Amino acid sequence: MRRWPLLLLIAGCTRTPAVAPAVVPARDAPRPGPIVSAGYLHHCVLDPDGTARCDGGNQLDQLRVPKDRLTAISAGLYHSCGLTTAGKPLCWGADRGPYPGNATSDLPAPPDVRLVAIAAGSEYSCGLDAAGALVCWGNRGWASAPPSGRFVALTAGFDHACALRPGGEVTCFGEAGGERLPCEQLESVPEGACRAGDTIPKGWTPAPAGLRAVAIAAGASHTCAVTTTATVVCWGADGWGDGNTIWAGQTRVPPGLTDVVEVSAGGGHSCARRRDGRVVCWGDVPSPAGRFVQIDSGASYACGVSAAGAVVCSATTASNGALVSFPANPVWAP
Repeated sequence: MRRWPLLLLIAGCTRTPAVAPAVVPARDAPRPGPIVSAGYLHHCVLDPDGTARCDGGNQLDQLRVPKDRLTAISAGLYHSCGLTTAGKPLCWGADRGPYPGNATSDLPAPPDVRLVAIAAGSEYSCGLDAAGALVCWGNRGWASAPPSGRFVALTAGFDHACALRPGGEVTCFGEAGGERLPCEQLESVPEGACRAGDTIPKGWTPAPAGLRAVAIAAGASHTCAVTTTATVVCWGADGWGDGNTIWAGQTRVPPGLTDVVEVSAGGGHSCARRRDGRVVCWGDVPSPAGRFVQIDSGASYACGVSAAGAVVCSATTASNGALVSFPANPVWAP
């Protein structure tokens, strides 16, 4: 895992309640409003007419949207991806962050593949072809050999990606990890949340045994799923920031959270959208007021499409990538 001041969620987006961010609607299906995808320090919006627009940090040209009409869009680390009406993947930006000693380079998608879903991650991207097979490319060696079989949804995080099989089984793959973090090394731990002598995962972990999901979302180093009973399960790291050492509690699902149709996972937070449109977030992002038809999470912020069709976020990103937070417990602002 590379260390940043902030980590990130990077996944695609959907309007389909049965699948989480990263699966596209049918290409000919009408969409009544926009969809939003939140990346590291930029986010992208796909309007109903197929026009894409991106805003926020533009360090490596990740806001340079193509003129093609798109059916899906996904904001990643320092790149973004979309699908044309023919299913051709297009990516723009760069596959390497501006780390010391790393040159930046373009992140071209495979020229001959046609996809029905796409998700931009951290220096890699993945998609699903019409047969449900995973296709991945980029600068992460582990992404070059994704799991085999048929999948119906996918989501891309920082150091891992996950895909959903037709029967609801969640398969995750990513950078080798398994490290655990002693509670004593964590900052800002609420009393009783992580006791001295205990440890928590430092990075992503496999899905819980027996889990059956209808929606999935990969965050920085954690993953969340909507179960077949419309509840939420999250697993992986609860730390955040440089070295995952700041407690955020992003896997600690609030008790009584039911009737969920969509979930998103960020850096140190997670959010869930209920059937009535209300959104509940936990970790370092506040829950918004109002009703929403779609949500997605970025590094330390979340975005959503309101019931009125407006794209709003819990924070805004400046052109230099700086993150400007809105007041606590906001009606998320445009």
